[in-house]
Amino acid sequence: MNGLVKQGDRLQLLDVEEPRCHDNGVKVEIKFTGICGTDLHIHHNEFEVTDSIIIGHEMSGVVVEVGKDVKTISVGDRVAVLPSNVHTCQNCEYCDKGLYTLCPERQGMGLHVNGGFAKYVVAREDMCYKLPDHISYEVAAMSEPLAVVTQPIEELGSITKDDVVLVSGPGPIGLLAVYVLVKKGCKVLVAGTKQDQERLNIAKEIGCARTTDVLTEDLQAVVK
Repeated sequence: MNGLVKQGDRLQLLDVEEPRCHDNGVKVEIKFTGICGTDLHIHHNEFEVTDSIIIGHEMSGVVVEVGKDVKTISVGDRVAVLPSNVHTCQNCEYCDKGLYTLCPERQGMGLHVNGGFAKYVVAREDMCYKLPDHISYEVAAMSEPLAVVTQPIEELGSITKDDVVLVSGPGPIGLLAVYVLVKKGCKVLVAGTKQDQERLNIAKEIGCARTTDVLTEDLQAVVK
């Protein structure tokens, strides 16, 4: 199969070995993999990853094989794949708190082990989340970045309905944050620059209360 491989300082499309499904593994045929900003940094040699790995970590697909020990996932299931917890130490203070992304030994797909820019990946059962019928593969590939903003908003912070919230920067993560906050019932302000005009327009479509160009407006005054 083909895979998009980071080898040395080059990103190449190479013929790679198809992954094998182990006893507790789930083999997924990839339908969509999102291009994260991290992938661009990898391409430009600005983010270090394990040499000769297939990159990509925002993925969805259909299950084509399961190991004999897998109980809850079946062939034919449509899934999104949680890429970030292939390995954690399970002993550090962060693992104890459930904040496994901060584990110093953490390994993730597309960074330390092969990821989603290929035809197939093999993940553990607990890394696969079944998709509702109304969610497309394309939308499901955004599950990982959506989780990136949902956790701090819903679990790590104390944001409540009717709060006024400032989102600084209308990039993909910022816009997903706007979406979650608007759905939560918050009044959302979004700060950017004139180069962000198209994205600021999207923020308005999502339902933010106001956008601000920080180069021409006093952001502190706007917030007050």
